[in-house]
Amino acid sequence: MGMFSFASVLGFLIGMRHAIEPDHIAAVSTIVSSEKSARRAARVGLAWGIGHTLALLAVGGTLLVLRLELPGWFSLVAELCVGLVLVGLGAASIRRSLKEGRRGPHHRHLHHGKEHTHSAVDPHVHVGRFVLAARPLFLGLLHGLAGTGALAAMVLASMPDIASGVLYMAVFGLGSIVGMTILTGIMGKTMQDVLRGARARVAFQSVAGVLSLVLGIVWVYVSAVALGGR
Repeated sequence: MGMFSFASVLGFLIGMRHAIEPDHIAAVSTIVSSEKSARRAARVGLAWGIGHTLALLAVGGTLLVLRLELPGWFSLVAELCVGLVLVGLGAASIRRSLKEGRRGPHHRHLHHGKEHTHSAVDPHVHVGRFVLAARPLFLGLLHGLAGTGALAAMVLASMPDIASGVLYMAVFGLGSIVGMTILTGIMGKTMQDVLRGARARVAFQSVAGVLSLVLGIVWVYVSAVALGGR
């Protein structure tokens, strides 16, 4: 029991660290750059973390129960998709910073016959009274799929039984949710307190877009080379 408790704590911490990998930061930063408060920015990270954890539990849990491993090409294809999404997010962020400038992003739509406006361009999903931004939720799902195979294989080889393995993945996912929520909250707080001027916000949005674009191109190249070498 003591060893398992230690493994759970370790899994939670590893999940938090996993949340701040470069491709994850690049992806969410292009979305966070449109937010104007720490709370709204933290919600972006929360949505990403929930999507990431859902993918881990759905696919990874299935692999554990059936004692299967994903083929090597699956993770590479998922990584290639991650790179393409980073390129798209980066290009969209740059375009948005040039187009919207001082005006800032707004999105108007209907829910249950009532029109309301959000100070962000992202469509979102309503789960009862709870709101999840659709884009970071999708990104989390994609990132989760890209890493599920390796994590499931590691858990399958190291955990004593299936139940322990699924619980470890759940704790790992919880760590990624907490880590990304804290990270995006800090980013939002920084923007709220430091980047108050329109020019500073546009600059941040542009920089986030360029970094995502460059990293995405590198990610696509590396993944494509790895796939070609199989």
